[in-house]
Amino acid sequence: MTEAIIRDPQWFPHRFDAARRQILFVRLTREQHRAAAFLDDRHLGEGLESRAVSIDAIDADAVPAGRLHFIFHSAFCCSTLLAAALDVPGRVFALKEPVILNDVALVARRGLDPRDLDRILALLARPFAPGEIMVAKPGNEANTAIPSLLTRLPAARALLMSSPIEGFLGSVANKGMWGRLWGRRVYAGLRPFQPRDPGYSDSDLLQQTDLQIAALVWLAHRGQFAELSRIAPGRYRGLLAEDLLANRARALTAISDWFELGMSAAEIAAIADGPVFQRNAKRADEHFDEDARAANRARAESAHGEEIAMVGQWAGVIADQVGLPRNFAPGVIG
Repeated sequence: MTEAIIRDPQWFPHRFDAARRQILFVRLTREQHRAAAFLDDRHLGEGLESRAVSIDAIDADAVPAGRLHFIFHSAFCCSTLLAAALDVPGRVFALKEPVILNDVALVARRGLDPRDLDRILALLARPFAPGEIMVAKPGNEANTAIPSLLTRLPAARALLMSSPIEGFLGSVANKGMWGRLWGRRVYAGLRPFQPRDPGYSDSDLLQQTDLQIAALVWLAHRGQFAELSRIAPGRYRGLLAEDLLANRARALTAISDWFELGMSAAEIAAIADGPVFQRNAKRADEHFDEDARAANRARAESAHGEEIAMVGQWAGVIADQVGLPRNFAPGVIG
């Protein structure tokens, strides 16, 4: 049974239980993958067929070979939209925030056996159709695992997605209390592992506003991206959300070239002008385009503009103090 599971990409590696040394697989069709905003229990639903397999029973060399690239991001920057846009049967299969990479990140903080990571990456790289390239978009909370992922998969390339600090803070503010709680929760997890620590004590952090803490999340992610110049030179490119939305065909062409997806001009035009850029990637029944994004920015500016501007300036000072470069990555668009 184990061999059949590891050879069938419809058995998706959903969770890694390091204590039990098991991988939980769930059976997902391509349609179920595409319908889920994220590959987590909230969006996959209940009743999925599942199997737990000992990770020690998995031979990475016996897993069907495939190519795997990554989209890493700093949150609220259209990375889910891009993953949905890149999903072209026969060309590329996009994995939207597989929870197993969050599990990997948590274990990696304590020490992850490289052989276990090799097995997990091999499973994620299995193509659904011959010749398909897999592109995984981990959740931003898995960014602490970026060095491990790129070290163990030396052929993988990375696209780093972000947005200006003001847009990020506006997205957090627009989500109200839940957005502000999200920022504090994420920073609590990132703080011990940020590569460029601004040095705030617990007492300092308690005196900072919710949006200041959210800004520290953004800065921590930019710090993680900056480390790639040392960890994986030449293997990453950057893309701002605004550039994706304003130059859809150009951006998709550049991304196809970077990931060697082989998309034709006709395929790219169909995606750029198609429905994926007209709906909310996280809520398919909701309209979304550049005008809608601009309206969200205007709403944040109207309600929170003064605070966003002040925190944005403060974050700029912190970025200079910790030595963050203004350009977080060479642009994928020339």
